[in-house]
Amino acid sequence: SVVLFVAGSLAQAGIIFSDGFESDTVGQPASRWVDSRGWDRIDTVVNDVVHSGTKAVKINDSTSSWSRGIKTTDFSPVSAGTVEWTFYINPPSGQSSNPLIECHLVSDNGKPYATILLSYDGKVGYGSRNSWQSYTNQSFVFNDWNKFKAVVDIDANKWSLYYNDNLIVSDIPSGNPSGDPGNSVNNITFTGGSGATPVFYVDDVSLVPEPATIGLLAAGMLGFVRRR
Repeated sequence: SVVLFVAGSLAQAGIIFSDGFESDTVGQPASRWVDSRGWDRIDTVVNDVVHSGTKAVKINDSTSSWSRGIKTTDFSPVSAGTVEWTFYINPPSGQSSNPLIECHLVSDNGKPYATILLSYDGKVGYGSRNSWQSYTNQSFVFNDWNKFKAVVDIDANKWSLYYNDNLIVSDIPSGNPSGDPGNSVNNITFTGGSGATPVFYVDDVSLVPEPATIGLLAAGMLGFVRRR
């Protein structure tokens, strides 16, 4: 019973947000997301282009030069500790505007805390509140699935960028001054870039505490149970 108590508590504490779109209906918008601008939905759950499971979400930003997409609706701000934001994305080729796609982990003041950028020429970029559109030499793959991860240290106001589990850039400043209301994350957003008109796919989006944080939580829980 001790093991079940700890395992159940960790399962609940170890996920801040997770969506593989498996509970959604094909042909309908993703149920745990809204339009990034509050307009008509441009996303559709599909079953023909998926990373894992049977479904993913297709974001069609081809009808407007405005930067549009989807954002999450249902997790509370995280204001301390280290979190890992992971997602898989399938971007299109044949575009000519930068950035092609913008992926944001957003602060509660509405400013980007960590931004991952995909360029039209196949390069990975990054940004944050005060540092926009810095590109690396790392290439990504068009018309196939790419894994991205941001390890965000909220206490230290910095984050690191990984591509396919390889570290690309470390210690990127969030740009949020210590004590700023934006020193938390409460939203995930995927959009086409300004001026770009991509149709792209997203799957297996998650925001979880760093594994080391979960390990400390487990040790604390076991200690609590033993004392009882």
